[in-house]
Amino acid sequence: MTRARILADYVSSGDELALKAPLAGPTFTGTVAIPNVANLETAVVANTAKVTNYNQTLADINALDITELGTVTSGNLSNSAIVYPTGHVVKTYYTGGGSSSGHTSTSNTALNPSGILVSTGATTGSQYNIITFTSGMQGGSGVNGIAMYKNMNGAGYVELTNNSYKFDYNDNTYIAGSFTWVDTAGLTAGTNIYQMYHQSSSGTFYSQHSGIPYALIVKTIQA
Repeated sequence: MTRARILADYVSSGDELALKAPLAGPTFTGTVAIPNVANLETAVVANTAKVTNYNQTLADINALDITELGTVTSGNLSNSAIVYPTGHVVKTYYTGGGSSSGHTSTSNTALNPSGILVSTGATTGSQYNIITFTSGMQGGSGVNGIAMYKNMNGAGYVELTNNSYKFDYNDNTYIAGSFTWVDTAGLTAGTNIYQMYHQSSSGTFYSQHSGIPYALIVKTIQA
């Protein structure tokens, strides 16, 4: 008897097929065995593992070799863990102004304080300061000059080394002045002040005159 004939007889009887559950919507009877729940859950977790609401601890950060800076607040730029790139401006200090009747003048042949000054903080490590002064000026009849002085934490004013500018022009001549100084010596903790000094060998020299705006700016640079 061929296999086809055997299958045909089997199907035609229908008894055995009737005992089989249908493929669509089968109804199970008796005791149904399913995989162990613990094992099934382990398998699912292993294949779909994910992290939610994870709180990273300080130990986790240290394990990644990340530098801890602590609490960085306004003005807390001296933290030794903060590394600035070379040439970066760490902080800027400024004073300036100008009024219709205000001026700063001198008739003194020696350098004397102009009253134009700016307070600064301490520098750290190899940081240095660049100081700039811009102003409209009116010259005395002789040689006029300006220089930059600094006062470190109340120790008294001293002139920055080789920083004087001198120029010769006639009385009542107006110029737009712009001057720059570099202070690499550094500043200590406490109150530090840069002040512009001026002089005139003859006549009155106005280093800031008749309301023309002026600015004294100090920039701390990362070396």
